[in-house]
Amino acid sequence: MSEDLDLVAGAPERVREHLPGSIAAKQRVLEECATHYAVEHGIRTIGLTGASGGELAKLVKIPIRIPSSNVQHIQEAHITIGHIFCDLIEQTLCTGLA
Repeated sequence: MSEDLDLVAGAPERVREHLPGSIAAKQRVLEECATHYAVEHGIRTIGLTGASGGELAKLVKIPIRIPSSNVQHIQEAHITIGHIFCDLIEQTLCTGLA
């Protein structure tokens, strides 16, 4: 929940005041805006979703769908994938620096 608040709190006031509903709804709106911006500017996008993929899977270049409808399992898989991404980035950036 605090991560949701951080994302919404980081948005400019002029954006936040127009966002509908709950924190989760506001987060989805911001994520969709960021995804549209990335696509419009030629930035490659990856989206982590649940089994259905939702709207995000339609927007991103590479949708990574977790084949589950259990929110906890989806979140656990997303966390693991995030750690893998970080490790790959670190290996790429730090190769040969030692």
